[in-house]
This record gives sequence, structure tokens and C-alpha cells, in this order.
Amino acid sequence: MSAELVREEVNRQQQAPVPSALDIDTVRMALALCTTAADLRDLRVDLAGNLSDDELKAKARRKGRTLGRRDIRSVKEDPALPTTETLHAFLLACDVEQRYIHEWHNTATRLRISQAEVVEPPSDDTSVVHSIATGLRSVGRSIKNIDLDTFISLVTLILMIIQLYQGWK
Repeated sequence: MSAELVREEVNRQQQAPVPSALDIDTVRMALALCTTAADLRDLRVDLAGNLSDDELKAKARRKGRTLGRRDIRSVKEDPALPTTETLHAFLLACDVEQRYIHEWHNTATRLRISQAEVVEPPSDDTSVVHSIATGLRSVGRSIKNIDLDTFISLVTLILMIIQLYQGWK
């Protein structure tokens, strides 16, 4: 019985495509070169390859995530950036290794920031500190429902905002 299970696992692993180091480096470079949400969408479409919507939904479900038809359509067709949760479920369904998922999230965060409207900072530094503190308090109240990857993306975003603010000084 256990020998049969081992044989099945070996067969399953041999059938699964293993990305080469070049493929991973190519994806990393492509992510670094993304300048628009449409660029990132094109990478997502390439990543999905010829996986059907039903296959993506099933793979996401097996990994504990929900990926509906509307989510898949938005990830594949919509030039806008998907939500963090939808992107994460999609990446898992496409078998992106956990250690590389953060690079996709960092790219999405970078693009969200680049699309954000630039607002002149108020002249009173205390009002900026108050705004940041208020925002962090509201994040703190909802953080108990956030997974680790979303939390890391959120911290990255906060650090980028701080860097932008320091550049204004």
C-alpha cells in the first residue's frame, strides 16, 4: 500500500512542470520591468498558460482559497489590478512557489503606488503624523482577519509611503 502511494507521488511530481532557474529569473525580470497594470495582466495571462477557469478554481480550492469565475475573468482580462486576495489565490492556483509570491505582490503594490494621485503634503507635520496614526489604528482593528502575505504587502506599502513622505521634506 505505501509503495503504491510513493509510486503515485513520484508520478505526480514527474508530471508537474518544474520551472528552471532561467524561467524564474525571466519572471523576476519581467515583474521588475512592469510599468502598468496592463503589463502585469499580460504576465498573469502567460502564467495561467492554458489552464482552464475550472482548473484554476479547483487548484485554488485545493489550496484553501476561493477563486470565482468573475475573479478569474478580472485577473485574465481586466487591465486594472486585482485585489490582493484575488491575486494571491490566482498565484497559488498557478502553482507559483510561496517564496516567489511576494515578488508578484510587491510589483502590484509598486504599480498601485505609481497610479496613486500625488497629493501635496500639508504644511503642518503634526497633521501628517496624526493621519498616519489614525490609518494605522484602523488597520490594527482589522488586522486579525489578514493572512501573512497580505500583512507583508501592507507593511511594504506603509514603508513606501513613509519613504515618499521623507522625500517631500
